[in-house]
Order: sequence, then C-alpha cells, then structure tokens
Amino acid sequence: MKKWNVIFALFLIPLMYQNCSSKVNFETINSSLNKDGLSDSADDPNINNTNNVEIPYDPPAGPVEIISAEEVVDAIVEDETTNNEDIPQDVGTPDLNIDEDFYKCENYVEVQPDTNIVIPERNSNGTCYYVRLLKQVPSHKSGDFGEAREETVISRNHDGSGNINPYILGQIELSLSSLGNRKVAISGALDDPNAVLKIDNYFLIQVSTTESTQRWAYGTSDSEPKNGPILVNGEGVQHFYSFAGGGTAQVTAIDMTSSVPQNKDLTLSVKALDCGGYANTSDAFLIFY
Repeated sequence: MKKWNVIFALFLIPLMYQNCSSKVNFETINSSLNKDGLSDSADDPNINNTNNVEIPYDPPAGPVEIISAEEVVDAIVEDETTNNEDIPQDVGTPDLNIDEDFYKCENYVEVQPDTNIVIPERNSNGTCYYVRLLKQVPSHKSGDFGEAREETVISRNHDGSGNINPYILGQIELSLSSLGNRKVAISGALDDPNAVLKIDNYFLIQVSTTESTQRWAYGTSDSEPKNGPILVNGEGVQHFYSFAGGGTAQVTAIDMTSSVPQNKDLTLSVKALDCGGYANTSDAFLIFY
C-alpha cells in the first residue's frame, strides 16, 4: 500500500508544478500588460470574465492573408486619391484656363484697332482673334508719367478730399462687329481668356449701340465718390465691381459675350483710370474665341 502511495505522489508532483508554472506565467504576462497600459478589456470578452467560463474561439473562415504595414499605407493613399471628389484645381496657377471652347484655338491673329473691326465666324481651322486694348504701365507716383486727366469722369480724390477727374493710364475706342457665334472676353493675356487683370484704380468699360449705352467699372472700391457713384458726363455708373478696398485690384477676366452679340455693330470704349497716390495697370486684350 505504501508503495502505491509513493507512486501516486510522484505522479502528482509534475502536474502541480506545471499548473503552478502556468499560473505564474499568466499572472506575470497579465501584470505586465496592465502595467504598460496595454489593456483592451473593453473590447476583449475574455478579460474580466469573473465566472471563469471559457469562451470558445471561432477561427476565421478560409486562410488568413497577412499584409505589411507598407501595403496598408499604400491602400489608404490610393483610396484617398481616387475617391476624393473635392481635390481642387492647381492652386499654383490661378489663371489656368478652364474654358473648353478656348482649347479649339489653334492660332491667334492680332487685329489692328485703327479700322472698323469685323470678326469672322468660327470655322474648322481654329483661328481666334484678339485686339490689344491697353499696355502695361508699371507702378509709379500718380501723374509722374505726364498722364492727362479724364475730364468727362468724376471719381474720388486719393490725393486729398472731395472728388476729381482721374488720371488716364490708357484708353481705346473700337468700332466692331462679330459675324459668328463666338465668346468674347477682356483678359490680361492674349492666349488665355481667364487671365487676371491688374489696376490701380479701375477700368471703365462702355458699350454703345444705336439703341443703348451700358457702362461698368472694375477695380478698387475707394474709387467711388463717398456721396454716390462714379460719374460719366454727369451720369452715374450703376455697375461697379470691387476687387479690393484700395491699392491694386486683381480683376478677374471680364466676360463680354452677352455685351457683344453677333451681327451687331457697336462701339467699345475701355479706359484705365487712376484716382491719385500711386498708379499701375496690366496689359489688357479683347479676345474672340
């Protein structure tokens, strides 16, 4: 009988040691996880299982695909690039032409402004036409280039109080008609109908036909008199578009399509005017495309 007790005791000792070792290993690992703040007990049902009920493990169906961290990053980048519909246009080129009709221009023909201008209708050869309206004038103190005053116009005085006749930085008057269904724009570049124009202080544009006369002004808001609109021959310019409070305005290209209808004789007047202080203007082109 003693012999069997000894044998049974020898059999139990390894089992007790194995159980004790496993408990120590588990407690050591669990203690290390809690100490390092790596516990995800809120997401893991096996942690805080106070009833000691074994929760079965359901292996995933099929083989498990192992991918690298680099593959995960590449997948995220590709998804953001291909599925993001809000990626803006290239902000480095704000004057980028986006008018599909203008891409049909294969060549540009300059039209001299000294005669009555007749623009041919569009055809398959892709010829577009332009007229230089104004030449660039660099920044300078107002009047230092010997500019004359526009005596038919009254705007605010930037060299003092009250109102004045502004300086003329450039001006042109054209008699023209367009025979075809073309778009028309006043732009800062001859080969881009969306190029920005620059002016200190404003552009004054007038279109006259046998039926009516329309006027618009584009530039700095401090060009208008404090007591009313800019006056031309005593008549107010009702359409003023401000692109800056003062200084130099960056004016978006001006769409003239509706104001230059096809087969209609008209007179176009464009003036670059300065109210005092400092002055400058960019090139300006009338483009038919």
